[in-house]
Amino acid sequence: MTTLKNFTKRSSRIFKGKKNAAPDSAASAPSSADDQSAAFDDDEVNASANVLDGTDAQSTQDVQPTVTNGTAKERKTRATDEDDSDDSDAAQKKAAEKKAAEKAKAAEDAKAAKAAEEAKVAQKKAAKVQKENEAKILKANKQLEDAEKQAEEAQKRLEAARKRVNDLKKSTKKAAEEMKEKGENIKTEVKRTEAKEVRKPDVFKRFWAKAKGTPSPTEDKNEEAAKAPVTAKKAAAADAAESSAEVADDASELVVATDSTPLQTAEAE
Repeated sequence: MTTLKNFTKRSSRIFKGKKNAAPDSAASAPSSADDQSAAFDDDEVNASANVLDGTDAQSTQDVQPTVTNGTAKERKTRATDEDDSDDSDAAQKKAAEKKAAEKAKAAEDAKAAKAAEEAKVAQKKAAKVQKENEAKILKANKQLEDAEKQAEEAQKRLEAARKRVNDLKKSTKKAAEEMKEKGENIKTEVKRTEAKEVRKPDVFKRFWAKAKGTPSPTEDKNEEAAKAPVTAKKAAAADAAESSAEVADDASELVVATDSTPLQTAEAE
């Protein structure tokens, strides 16, 4: 295919050179021009045949064509050089395009690899941050649960303390009422005893006065001896009543203090 293309180019150049031949030479020597034209045609045919069969044999004609484009061999050599130059330029252009494409592809690959590496690093960083956030959330949830549990326990302790305070108030109030009642009973009993003991000497004195008249000193001593136990009992009863009254007063003060500050014990706990 290349040989046929080169042959076509050469033929075009040959015929163009034939048309551009000098007119003066053709006018001055018509017979010589005719001979040259015939020789040129023979030489062209031989050159074409050589191109087709791949030989470099020169024409057997003795007369060589004298045209401006040179001999057929020169034209063949020049055409071959031009074709080789065209092929070389095309090959260089193709190689340059291939090299540029490879360079662009390498740059794109490097850019894509860099982007992939950056994305991988960013993904690892995001995963690390997410893991840290999850750990913080779990820790906060645990702290919240512990705080709620402690609050529940504190509420239970407060309720228990309030119950103990209320129970203490009730028991103290009850004890105070009982002590007060006992104190009143003791006072009543003391008064009753005093009345009984006081009446005895009077009855005894009147009895002796009636029987013997005026009592003797011995009778006075007996009367004083009879009054001594009464005095001792009276003093003991008075002390007991006073102690009972003090206990009742202390119990009353305790009840009042407990009513005014019912949550001090619970808050202290």
